[in-house]
Amino acid sequence: MGRKLKLPLWIPRSFNISNDPRRVVKSRSYNRVSRAEGVIKYDGNKGYAQSSGFRIQVFSDNDYRTAKNNALYKEGLIQQAFPELETYVTFTSPFWRLRVGDFRSYEEAGNALIQLKKEFPQMAREMRVVRDKIHIQIHQGFTE
Repeated sequence: MGRKLKLPLWIPRSFNISNDPRRVVKSRSYNRVSRAEGVIKYDGNKGYAQSSGFRIQVFSDNDYRTAKNNALYKEGLIQQAFPELETYVTFTSPFWRLRVGDFRSYEEAGNALIQLKKEFPQMAREMRVVRDKIHIQIHQGFTE
């Protein structure tokens, strides 16, 4: 098997020079992201880095007639009750899935899972913490 290269992970700093969010200037200096955070992908245009982490899977079904509508309906319910949590409806053939949150640790996801189960006891049986790629927001608005 091939060896993995251990390269440093770098994220460029950027900041706004005006109140217009479309005018973002990237500085020439860089912030180093530790390997412990596990950042694997960064695209400055999207405003987030992608990392390994955890999400709560609320729904998963492969019934082609109803699964998409059920996932979107449950997404709406969760967004109303927990607007601070990001929701992700995905289709990976043949499954429609609804996953919630971007958690760096299992404990953090577990605490949110308890709150979700209390709020939606009818869906509690399907909910569980799963490993997934998560989004880590890169804050734009640095001042040098």
